[in-house]
Amino acid sequence: MMAAGDVFFIKLTGTGGHGAAPHEATDLVAMAGTVIQALTGITRRKIDASSPAILSIGRIEGGKSPNVIPAELLLEGTTRYIDPQLGEIFPQLIDQVLQGVTEAYGGHYHFDYCYGYPVLKNDSKIVDLVRQSATEIAGKNNILPLSKPSLTSEDFAVYLERVPGCYFWVGTRNPEKGLIHSLHQPTFDLDEDVFPLAVAILANAVLKALANRMEGRRCFEVNCNSAG
Repeated sequence: MMAAGDVFFIKLTGTGGHGAAPHEATDLVAMAGTVIQALTGITRRKIDASSPAILSIGRIEGGKSPNVIPAELLLEGTTRYIDPQLGEIFPQLIDQVLQGVTEAYGGHYHFDYCYGYPVLKNDSKIVDLVRQSATEIAGKNNILPLSKPSLTSEDFAVYLERVPGCYFWVGTRNPEKGLIHSLHQPTFDLDEDVFPLAVAILANAVLKALANRMEGRRCFEVNCNSAG
């Protein structure tokens, strides 16, 4: 349902200098621009287009003055992917880019790749149970099946590696209240009136799961008794 989400940290280093004499310094700002273009191009040219994957740079930090070329610059970003094999491929491709670009500019780099949340995989039986519960609580017309996985990531994926379960979304958008902005936007807010609906769906799903479990035990006991 959701992608694996990793993060990476890059430190570019070189010789600082005056902005009026870039030939006497390692122009890390220009180098960072080339690195960013090359890194964001990885998913377009190095990964099968049929395999959903993203690389995004979320933070750049470097320099203290407009006329000084810095000697150090930091980049931070994230990768998202559905195919678990890309967890091994992404670090290799990023390192290849950094080697080539820093060598061309005469700089150096330090690169850390940190694995985060795994791919979120719902259990099909629990999905059916939650769908039944949501249909009873919210109505069939309000159930929207997921057509493709999202490249967002979620720590609940760790639980699902150990216990069968189901992660589902509950809509919180409400144009009548002006609640129309997406996650991670500074204007994001949600309609808290939806909370009771979500709780009802979960509670109903739990009751169904318990009922199914008890029914299974009764059947087992009957079979044992009938067999002597």
